[in-house]
Amino acid sequence: MLEAPVRRHAVDYFFSPHWQDFVKELERGDEVRHAHIYVDSILPPEAIARLVRTYFEAAGRPLQRQIRFLSHGRGFANVYNVHPAGMCHFEVMVRFNDQVVLEPMPPELTREGRNAEYWDDAFMERFYDQFTFRPMGREEEEEVRAYFRSDAWKSGYACMTYEDRNVHSHNIVETSLHPEDILPLGLEAIRARGWDVGKAVSVVFNVRGADIGKITYLLSRPEIVLELEWEYNPHVIIRPAVEPISRIIHERDVRRDLDGIPYFPLRDVDVEWAVEEIRRRLR
Repeated sequence: MLEAPVRRHAVDYFFSPHWQDFVKELERGDEVRHAHIYVDSILPPEAIARLVRTYFEAAGRPLQRQIRFLSHGRGFANVYNVHPAGMCHFEVMVRFNDQVVLEPMPPELTREGRNAEYWDDAFMERFYDQFTFRPMGREEEEEVRAYFRSDAWKSGYACMTYEDRNVHSHNIVETSLHPEDILPLGLEAIRARGWDVGKAVSVVFNVRGADIGKITYLLSRPEIVLELEWEYNPHVIIRPAVEPISRIIHERDVRRDLDGIPYFPLRDVDVEWAVEEIRRRLR
């Protein structure tokens, strides 16, 4: 029976230096804004998500929101928006590999040659240094408020709530304003709808080798993510980009990438054993 060694290897990963060192970085608290960890695995992403959730629950840091799934090509899953209490939200990037149970991804196959990475306050300050941001005055504040009242921004609400199988999208603007100045006005607009925001951070994401800025609003009611991607334009205060909403990922896109992948199907009894073993080791 292969299930026994597979489940043991899966549990061992969560006590390996790769995972434990990553968790230590997250324990720095709010100064770490976002993180990615990269693994190879024969396990389905749903099983990995369940073990990740169990790990943090057993460690006294229950997850603040549901885990969902994205994909980045055939057989490349993203266990998305893992948000333990008192830590940043992060993503587990999972490349299917039928030669290993659960192991660090080779660094040369990752985004920047690191199989665990994070973005903290210091990183963001260095990123901001590239730009000469316009001060936020009365005129600028009114234009930002107007943007958050606009149909361009509301299209993000519609994308993520009218179609609940949409997992991801970005509103996109051009702006000369500092994202840390825009962020609280977005919070205000979201809360004015009677919605709750668990956390909001200004971070970056990568597009074909370039870091792009975005503000991430992690809503707790309704439980969706709204992201405002910004392109620096010194000639405007703020306006919708040529394409005001983009990077829309639907569940069917994820299924297209992951259906038919020959994952090792752990039985419920094996997942339950792994869950209990993680709990036992963390007592």
